[in-house]
Amino acid sequence: MVPDPERTLAEGAVAPWSTGHTAEYFIRMMAGLGEALGFDVDTPWRKLPAKARKAILEGCDEQVHVRYRNRYGRTRSYYADFEGVLAFLQRKMSQTESEQMKERYEGFMRDVPCPVCEGTRLKPEILAVTLAGRELGPKSIAEVCELSIAECADFLQRLTLGPREQAIAGQVLKEIQSRLGFLLDVGLEYLSLSRAAATLSGARRNASGWPPRSVPAWWGCCMCSTSRLSAYISATTVVSSKPSPACGIWATL
Repeated sequence: MVPDPERTLAEGAVAPWSTGHTAEYFIRMMAGLGEALGFDVDTPWRKLPAKARKAILEGCDEQVHVRYRNRYGRTRSYYADFEGVLAFLQRKMSQTESEQMKERYEGFMRDVPCPVCEGTRLKPEILAVTLAGRELGPKSIAEVCELSIAECADFLQRLTLGPREQAIAGQVLKEIQSRLGFLLDVGLEYLSLSRAAATLSGARRNASGWPPRSVPAWWGCCMCSTSRLSAYISATTVVSSKPSPACGIWATL
């Protein structure tokens, strides 16, 4: 966000606000914030008070007084909300439809796992429910999603269900095993349901809709992804980057 703390705000210390035709606008906004908090835009970032840095990054509750000169050289002013650079990036990221701009905004972001769910996006109550495997031990939905497709298929195959569990989950489990079997047939045994979409090639990601973006919809996403992949592969010549069982069943696809 601030690659060079020796730079002043006027010199573009805040990277997302340092380029383009809006750079001057943001300098004026920060100057207005400086009037309210007692700092100057010609001060290096590292010398700014902690309160000023926090306000620039996270925003200010009160409106700031922004001054500027119009094309006739006259000073004009207005009051405006100061949302902060973090909220600015989130807003622009959600609004833009340009892939180029999304890549630019993502350059200022990084993934930080939630300390409570550890990045699974699941409530503790959901994570407390486990499936008891014979050899791999009991696993939560999040832990099952971390397995490769091959490991996941094997894990579910080895599950032993009692009469009650069979009545509840038998049909669902059968459907999931069928979908996982298809993924194995087309050579995707190395993927996992928790794999980030950004780590896949664009063609594979667009064709299969893989992987699901969130774990809570694990069962449904597994079915949805394989259905879309199956529909795509039908009447399609598959070129694999590595040997796979798909090479032997191409005539049936």
